[in-house]
Amino acid sequence: MARYPVVNAATLVLTNPSTGPLLTAVQTLQAAEDEFYRDRRNLVNSYPMKTRDITTAEIEALYDENLGNEPWRYRSRFEASGSTLRTGSYDNTGDGFSTAASHAEHWVQSWGETPISATYPETRNNAFLFDEERGAAWVDLIVKFGYNNGFTRKGSSTTASITSGAGDGASTTYYTVYQGFDVEPIAYNGRGGLSGFQAHMLKLVGDAYEDTVRSALNSYNNNLNNYRNSNGSTTEAGFNSNSASQPWSGFTGPAGGYNRPNELVADLVRETRGTN
Repeated sequence: MARYPVVNAATLVLTNPSTGPLLTAVQTLQAAEDEFYRDRRNLVNSYPMKTRDITTAEIEALYDENLGNEPWRYRSRFEASGSTLRTGSYDNTGDGFSTAASHAEHWVQSWGETPISATYPETRNNAFLFDEERGAAWVDLIVKFGYNNGFTRKGSSTTASITSGAGDGASTTYYTVYQGFDVEPIAYNGRGGLSGFQAHMLKLVGDAYEDTVRSALNSYNNNLNNYRNSNGSTTEAGFNSNSASQPWSGFTGPAGGYNRPNELVADLVRETRGTN
């Protein structure tokens, strides 16, 4: 399971004043991880040509299987590989990426949020001009594992139009927009042991992880360091009770403990856990 390893709450000393913030940081991190996988699920389930919905558990398992189970290292792995974004321009002849005299281009419905770029892709009316040489860097390829047919066929089509000019000088251009790509739209040249698919996905999913989880992960590690470097509250209690049946009756612990700082110290916490 691709979740960042965190401390076991049962092992923490509750009287350490840094315990509370650390436990909160753990919860925040785990919530951010859940949000990350939900967002990825919702995105790919919005794609055209879906064969069925993917679940959060399924998409997490597929990322683990194909990219590794440490998403906090996805982007750094991509950067270390030296993989590069594919290049090319519309309507050019083969330049090393295609053996044909000219490469395939066609209009495709939006797959997620299409990026706005001065060079690629060209967009019109919720569609973009797909260039087989360039791929589609914003499209999650994980759906090729049984959840979408858009990488093996173009699917159904609609006719769209764009009008330029006005009055007697106006002209209308008609073009066909398809649902799918008909090829796997890999956008990267894999290097450093990575395939094009792996480079594409490590960059795409790694960037999404950084945006959603990294802040919470940094906060967790900072709070963990604070906990480890903190002396916390007193851990040895000097108290003699006059009650055999309620040996802690009348005892007030030092301030600084977690949850009930005036009532609990480490010895009592350990006794209630059965470890004293």
